[in-house]
Amino acid sequence: VFVRKRPLFKHEVDNFEFDVVTACPGNNRRTKKEGVGYPNMKKVVVHDARMHTDMIRQFMNHNEFEFDRVFDESADNDTVYACAARPLVDIAVKGGFSTCMVYGQTGSGKTFTMKSIYDSAARDVFAQLER
Repeated sequence: VFVRKRPLFKHEVDNFEFDVVTACPGNNRRTKKEGVGYPNMKKVVVHDARMHTDMIRQFMNHNEFEFDRVFDESADNDTVYACAARPLVDIAVKGGFSTCMVYGQTGSGKTFTMKSIYDSAARDVFAQLER
């Protein structure tokens, strides 16, 4: 399971909203296979603001979740495609079956990410079939 974190939108920053998710590296290795020169991140931390029962004091929970791969807000579409979807295209072109599915809250970037993946996958499928 791969996770992509989107950056805050300008209107969120302008309204002084805070980022509730942080992408964290599993380690700091950078290898071509594991990330096309991108840090090998494997964890997200969700910062959950809560109120004490007295409804006066606030506190923050930090919930950690580990995944096969995490892309932070600086990851571009080409990096996400190369790591997450390109291996699936290679399997499909060789006659196998593969699926890339996205899931997430409205406004989390699913369409933005998948449009890029569709474009890159179509380009790569036809390029490989022409060989």
